[in-house]
Amino acid sequence: DDHQGNIWLSSDNYGIFYYDGTKVHHTVDPRIQAGFLALGLGLNPVTKEIWAGSLFGQMVKIKDNKVVFYRTTKPNERLPMLNVTFLDDGTGIFCTLIGVFKMGLNDKDPVWMKELPPIYFRSAFRDGPYIWFLGDEGQLFRWKDGKAVEFTSIVNPDLAGLDQGLHDFKHGLYWFCSSTGLIV
Repeated sequence: DDHQGNIWLSSDNYGIFYYDGTKVHHTVDPRIQAGFLALGLGLNPVTKEIWAGSLFGQMVKIKDNKVVFYRTTKPNERLPMLNVTFLDDGTGIFCTLIGVFKMGLNDKDPVWMKELPPIYFRSAFRDGPYIWFLGDEGQLFRWKDGKAVEFTSIVNPDLAGLDQGLHDFKHGLYWFCSSTGLIV
């Protein structure tokens, strides 16, 4: 939801779409239509731009239904982006097959967050000042202000692959979708 009346959607290998309350529209920019496999997209809370990353490493920022930033992969770079979440200052945090990367509002390239291992992180979610990172092979980390703490042995000792998670503030619970079932 871009707070301007549009719901943004991504489609497996068919690009990015938005729903205006009446009709679904395909983005007009050909760079983010067929062949753009956007797996993670989100609304930047500071710039109000839609940020998206693709499985093939492209990154895009959209404002007022126009692409305002487009980055393609550099030679010999492999940066498949699966999920994006944001810090309060608008810094984008990207989960990838090779680790977690961050990108500030004025940055042109993402930077590896070395405090987290270079592993396949499928997704992340915010929990107040913390960001939780979910590993494809079951790893679970909580991050804040440049420090990461691993919670795998406490929450997921059987190392079930983690797909999605959220913090249920109302009930004080954490929910994790795993390859073997739901972990609460």
